[in-house]
Amino acid sequence: MTSSHTDELLSYMKEHGGVEAQRQTSFVAAYFENTDPEEIATRGAATLYAVANAHWRLLDAPHAASDARLRVFNPTLAEDGFVSEHTVVQIVHDDMPFLVDSVTMAINRNGRTAHWIVHPLMSVARDAAGRVASASSVAAAGALGQNYPIESLILVECDRIVSASDRQALAQELARVLGDVRSSVQDWAVMLERVQNVSDAAIGSPLSADSRQEGIDFLHWLQDRHFTFLGARDYDFRRDAAGVNLVACPDSGLGILRGTPQTLETLLPSGALNLMQSNELVLVTKAMTRATVHRPAWLDYIGVKRFDANGQLVGETRFLGLYTSTAYSAPVSQIPRVRRLAAQVMKSAGVVPDSHAAKALQAILDAYPRDEL
Repeated sequence: MTSSHTDELLSYMKEHGGVEAQRQTSFVAAYFENTDPEEIATRGAATLYAVANAHWRLLDAPHAASDARLRVFNPTLAEDGFVSEHTVVQIVHDDMPFLVDSVTMAINRNGRTAHWIVHPLMSVARDAAGRVASASSVAAAGALGQNYPIESLILVECDRIVSASDRQALAQELARVLGDVRSSVQDWAVMLERVQNVSDAAIGSPLSADSRQEGIDFLHWLQDRHFTFLGARDYDFRRDAAGVNLVACPDSGLGILRGTPQTLETLLPSGALNLMQSNELVLVTKAMTRATVHRPAWLDYIGVKRFDANGQLVGETRFLGLYTSTAYSAPVSQIPRVRRLAAQVMKSAGVVPDSHAAKALQAILDAYPRDEL
């Protein structure tokens, strides 16, 4: 947003903002600070102020700690002071990773296209009643030595949703997605701790030394910024006449797997049972659900076997998440489990080390999709 647009907007606010104008000055100046000037130029000062003022009311409304505040609406002059051919989504949330991407994903899953996104980060001071005492950009607050909590404001204009029930459905989906983001971010450190715990416990497993170490190395590799952990849960094995059942452990869910599991008990098919009884410590595959957090992809499933003191297989610890961009760009020779498979392929091919054929095969392996490897 250019300085001339800012001056025009602030001038309009002072003239038409009434008693709230003084409280809103820093907020309105920061709201469109990083917005595309071309988008700003298509809207007059009156519309821009009305958009910011609608979001201010959401920011200033009483709310429970850590709860998301959101509104999905078709603006009207009478209620909002502006109109739009689009439906407007406004959100106020404690600042944390993945918010904008996850919100945009949810809107796209709803069959709508996002046409305009505004995402100011505000340093917000609140009074004892939870009302806004001051709100300004993080940079401006830092320059004054202020260390107030940072709140993330998200504005999305998307394809118009005519039906009130459909707007309500989108609001409910957005609330669910924001809950998934919050759970994943809040439990991230605990999930990393659980990875370390299962790694430590695996040292005493009855698997072959090579497979055991390769599995432990893979878990450590995931911890080293190669995997975005979004959920975790422990499962126990229960054996009966029908076979082996995987039973969710109560209160073990973290991140997107918090709360009561949708399926408490699952009979393992023979193929899955064979994998559980293999010599591998870690089982890697794709989950049957898409991520609601971070990016629109099928969730990656990491299953780590658990053994009792007698070396008996007693269950698994499951992690759901997404590999990071660093993981997808890592050489196959540096990825535990994959490096062993790649070496086996090279050996089976019978190519001479450092020969043209060996280099060509290595290039194929390096370019091969990491998910397939």
